[in-house]
Formats: sequence, structure tokens, C-alpha cells
Amino acid sequence: DLRFQLSRVDWSTLVALQEAAFDDEDAFKDPAEARAFYEEVLTNLGEFIAREIAPYEAEPDAQHPEMKDGEVVVPPRMKKILDQLQALGALSLTLPRRLGGSNVPLLVQNIFVEMVTRADASVAAEVGFYGGIGQALLFYSMEEGSVELKNGIPVKTRFDDVVERIAQEQEWGAMVLTEP
Repeated sequence: DLRFQLSRVDWSTLVALQEAAFDDEDAFKDPAEARAFYEEVLTNLGEFIAREIAPYEAEPDAQHPEMKDGEVVVPPRMKKILDQLQALGALSLTLPRRLGGSNVPLLVQNIFVEMVTRADASVAAEVGFYGGIGQALLFYSMEEGSVELKNGIPVKTRFDDVVERIAQEQEWGAMVLTEP
């Protein structure tokens, strides 16, 4: 079903919009090349999810983070999954290349999160932080007017250092919920 959705995308328009946002010498100039890259990324991530997340779907739910010496310690299975996803570049897919991301369209990120969610929703919640909060900070910079532009293209924001740390899995966030 996800491949079917990808087959319906107007890649010429999507790639032109995606790559126009950043003055990047590594930008895809050809929609076919971009689509092949996006599909390769999703295929590799799908294989990883099937091999390393789906078979262990109960473990992340059974293990819980702990506080040790004032720091949150991520449970072993979740830590292993996040480290492997980081090594694959999956935690920074939508972030600009200049900040350590792959600059893929949100469509690709959403398909990745859908695949993770099908394997384990708790892992998907963790994964959602990285690209999601990074994108939110970049969009907020645009809204507040703190973006430096060069020929109409964003080249610096006040959150660049934080977004770079997010892309490197050095920054973390939390949700505080009142429900169990």
C-alpha cells in the first residue's frame, strides 16, 4: 500500500520544491534520481524494521527509562534501536543536509514513521522526536523572522546548533503525561 502511494507522487514538483529550500550543491537535480534515493532509503529502513524492531515489539513496552545520577537512561532494546537508526541516518531524514540531515520530503519521513508504527508504536513515538522537533524549530525560526537568507534561501537559524545535536542523537526531549 505504501509503494502504491509512492507511485502516485508528482516527483518533478516534489523534488523541485524540496530542493529549492536550501542552496545545496548535493541537491538532487533530477526527479528520477531523487525518487530512487528515497525508495532505497525506505527499502533499507523497511528491512531494518522487519529485522530489528518487529520481532522485539514487546521489549520496549516492558522496559522503562530510568533516572541515574540525574540523567535518563534509555532501556537497552530502545537504545540499540535508536543507535542503529542513527547510524542509518533515519533520525534526521527531513533535516537540511547542512545540519546533518538528508533533506528528504516529509512524505518519506511519514512513510518511515508509518512502517515503524506498524512494527512498534512505542519506537515510533521515540523516532518522531528527532525529525519532528528539528523541523518544528526550523519552522519556528521562519515564523519569528530569525532566519538568515541568501538569495531567498535559508542559510542559518538561531536553532542550528540544537538541530545539529538532534541530528546526531545528542539532544533529547520528553513528554510529560498525566495518564499511566
